Amino acid sequence: MSTQNQHKSLVLALLISIFLTKNCADSDDQTECLSETKHPYMNFATKTPYYHAHGNIREELSTLQSSGCDVHSVWMMVRHGSRHPTKIDGSFIRHHLPLLRKKLVNAYHHGLGSLCRKDLELLKEWDPDKLSHDRRMQLFETGRVEMKELGARVREALPHFFKEGVLEHNVSIWSTNTDRTKETAKVFLEGFSPSQNLEKNIVVKEHDRIMEFHEICHKYNEKIFNGSHIPAFLKFLKGPELLSVVGSVSERIAVPVERLHVVLMYNACRYYKVMEPLKHSAWCAVFSRKDMEVMEFGEDLFVYHDHGYALDITYEQACPAVQDLLQRFRYQSDSSVFYFTHLETVVKVMTRFGFFNDSKPLTWNAMDSRRRWRTSDFGGFGSNIAFLLTKCRDVGYGCEIRVCGSCHIRMRWTVNTYINEKKVHLPRCAYTTGCPWLVFQQLYGQYAVCPFDELCGNKGFGSKVVSEQWKFWRKLNILREL
Repeated sequence: MSTQNQHKSLVLALLISIFLTKNCADSDDQTECLSETKHPYMNFATKTPYYHAHGNIREELSTLQSSGCDVHSVWMMVRHGSRHPTKIDGSFIRHHLPLLRKKLVNAYHHGLGSLCRKDLELLKEWDPDKLSHDRRMQLFETGRVEMKELGARVREALPHFFKEGVLEHNVSIWSTNTDRTKETAKVFLEGFSPSQNLEKNIVVKEHDRIMEFHEICHKYNEKIFNGSHIPAFLKFLKGPELLSVVGSVSERIAVPVERLHVVLMYNACRYYKVMEPLKHSAWCAVFSRKDMEVMEFGEDLFVYHDHGYALDITYEQACPAVQDLLQRFRYQSDSSVFYFTHLETVVKVMTRFGFFNDSKPLTWNAMDSRRRWRTSDFGGFGSNIAFLLTKCRDVGYGCEIRVCGSCHIRMRWTVNTYINEKKVHLPRCAYTTGCPWLVFQQLYGQYAVCPFDELCGNKGFGSKVVSEQWKFWRKLNILREL
């Protein structure tokens, strides 16, 4: 090959290289184009949209019923649907990201960074005002639709159990006193029983021991504020994993950014994808898949120390919810209850039952991609846990009793558990048709007695014992989700 041809080949190779960098036709993870990705990373930790994480309770219960089980009672706890950001989240996004966008657009036009052209166009079209200040903490329309559809699936899964005539008397609906939970309960009921107005049956409680026990547990608030979770999380914020994300994003957009900017871009990425699920979320384009995994782990780490297994009191305080479940199932009545609450409560109840417990505790310097503790799977918007008291044919016993030549199959009471409409086995009690009631009582019957005030050290603190300092920290921490 002549020198001239070699030169032409090198120029052509350089042009192809530039083209691939800007358009990401066949790129590696660091230069992947969001606009050309068929399956973008959707594990958004506590902001994971429900449509990405849920199963189908209708199919699950169809399988259960075909195995010879009849449902007699339902106990379900639901986190509110996807919502607008907090005041501080929305304000930071609206005021900081437009200026950052201006800088990265300018850098792109100077031939810097590795953003794809289509992704740049997404960022140019991004509208910060869609996160309305007036709608802060209220449900997105997608949140309303998802929770209405959840209600419809629950009702359709048990049409013979949830009959029209008994809904007024046999179904209880409870909600915390926030707009997002009350609205979630309302739209759930619209899907659950569109022909009846059950909204008037919603019981609203504030600082309730079942739905908001963490708000009135002095020992928990004291330990969390002064405990190990803040140093652990701060170490992560200053650690190499997050710094690698800061460097990766800075290089990708050719604008030096700080950790705060990364968190804001990550939150904008998540909120807009939840709000508009059929569209690409512009700010997701600044992250690689690896970056997303690090950000997901960071929030998992925080939630682990806040709601998980880091401190015993975190899950011990959930005993009022378990006590309520035991009391309702003990009498084996055909009644059901639905609680609409927040992340703190739902995850702590899951933790109390031992779900998602890794053999090793989560630490800031060990990001395990195989960990069980992934809030994207169980702690996103709309996440829920349901316990069903069922009466099942005990096929293992065969023909237990014969009367006049007829075979009477032995029946037994079991408890079936579902998280986000997917069947899960209780730790230490994995049976196809659910955990036998007698075994369930042996494992969790101790919580039928729940000395909550003693456990929480509430004596002398009254009913509202939330630390004002802890409230302040929670408001400042923009990675924390409620």
